[in-house]
Amino acid sequence: MIRISTAETNQNRKANKGSVKYPDVQDARFHDGMIFPGLKPGFSISKSDKVFTLGSCFARNIERQLGGYDVPTTNYVPEENDPLKGRGNTVFNEYNAGTIAQRITAATAGGVQDDTGIIAEGTGVSDFYITGSVPTEIEIVRKRRALMRDIYAHLPSSDLLIVTLGMVEAWFDLETQTYLNRAPGPECFRDPENKGARFELRILNHDECLELLTPAFEKAFAAGLKRIMLTVSPVPLQRTFGADDAVIANSYSKATLRSVATSLAKSFETIDYFPSYEMVTLFAGNPFIEDNVHVKPEIVARVTKYMLEVYGKAE
Repeated sequence: MIRISTAETNQNRKANKGSVKYPDVQDARFHDGMIFPGLKPGFSISKSDKVFTLGSCFARNIERQLGGYDVPTTNYVPEENDPLKGRGNTVFNEYNAGTIAQRITAATAGGVQDDTGIIAEGTGVSDFYITGSVPTEIEIVRKRRALMRDIYAHLPSSDLLIVTLGMVEAWFDLETQTYLNRAPGPECFRDPENKGARFELRILNHDECLELLTPAFEKAFAAGLKRIMLTVSPVPLQRTFGADDAVIANSYSKATLRSVATSLAKSFETIDYFPSYEMVTLFAGNPFIEDNVHVKPEIVARVTKYMLEVYGKAE
């Protein structure tokens, strides 16, 4: 609960005099179909900053708009024989609070790595920490992990970490007690009592997300990270493994993560929330491409441009 005295509400009204009412189409915050919420940046971003991007596919959209910045994840070069080579740096996509926390914790521990999360599948092994991973030889998976570890080594020394929270549905490996970034393979669903018994779906709530992310962020700051910008991905849940319709499951997921983002921003002086979710989902037109899932590049560009304009002016 946030408790605010009457005196404080008066101060808020004066400080937010241009933002206390929801904008209509005549409001200065509404322009060309998009709402640009009033912001109070807690820090600034400069061209000399090292910016690490982590989270769902929307994080990749943001980093593509950060031309001229030092963005370590854009330096990833996969091996020629890697079956995921065509995916480029989308192998860094992290969708749930569990895998995001695991990545940050590993990066702050010097990138300690073993074969946890590498699981036999088909005629080879797959890295279940990577969404869309496919079976291949274990040495290829280990080499990919080593290349990714070298990129993640930049996270603790970054000036800014942009974290894009994606969904609350998360597969969990009961054998290794770790969160996964993809669902078990078809054979697990064909034999749920045997091969599938190793895994369970966890639909995380607000407190569980906080319990995962808070210590991970504390470790990152202790290791040298300066600031975090939290965003919530506007990209909807494409498929649900829960009992509800995907539309309903997506609404719960985004509402939960939006609440989590505010709680974290209130708990850490060095964390800001940036409203990319609101800017995209409240767009007066259709912000998505033909699949009705992924955001149009021009919309992402407008959102990122606003972020850099506002944070570039911060004191």
